[in-house]
Amino acid sequence: DVAVMGTDVSRVPAGSRAVIRGRAAALGPIPDDLLLTVAWPEDRRTRADMGEVSGQTSPGASVVVEGAFGRRVVTADGEGTFRTRVPLGEGENPVAVTATDLFGEVAEVRGVLQTRDTSPPTIRGSVEYGP
Repeated sequence: DVAVMGTDVSRVPAGSRAVIRGRAAALGPIPDDLLLTVAWPEDRRTRADMGEVSGQTSPGASVVVEGAFGRRVVTADGEGTFRTRVPLGEGENPVAVTATDLFGEVAEVRGVLQTRDTSPPTIRGSVEYGP
């Protein structure tokens, strides 16, 4: 048990979360699975050399982003938001995003960040000579 001290004293059973509003503690169970949502870019193709991986998970969770660029580790803020910029290679850029919360729960999401295409467009035309 954990005692939450303030103007009132409440006992919080192990394995529960406490949300204190006013003077009362509202208890709820810890979720069995870890939330991990990745905000994939709307533009699937880009010429940019950097991309951003961002999303939501549990506050304080360690987030590992892995791809051809290597590995980036960031910590989710107090609201559970995370973001990091990664270099994009030519072509598809698959990434794996893994979050580990403070209780050791792990969640993973895989996807393609963006497809980088820096090849110039093909331009075809003709020239007509006239009077």
